Amino acid sequence: MKSELNLTLLNIDYIEPNELWNWHKVFSPFARMYYIVDGVARIVINDKVHDLRPGKLYLVPPFTLHSNESDGRFHHYYVHFYEKAIGRES
Repeated sequence: MKSELNLTLLNIDYIEPNELWNWHKVFSPFARMYYIVDGVARIVINDKVHDLRPGKLYLVPPFTLHSNESDGRFHHYYVHFYEKAIGRES
């Protein structure tokens, strides 16, 4: 059985939100991918804190309740996309 990746791109950008990147109880039908350029931030999923560090790529799956937190300098690229997964798990 052949498996194909079917993505719909929503947004792609580079931002420097700094301490303004504080969003709580985010729950979206799309996936989020972050590439951290500078600074430090956190994503909290199921009460577990994940530190986001420069040079790393992070994926938040769709329908994942999470909170974003930053206390200072934080610059990153982001990609938001839908994945069409029919008859299989994402």
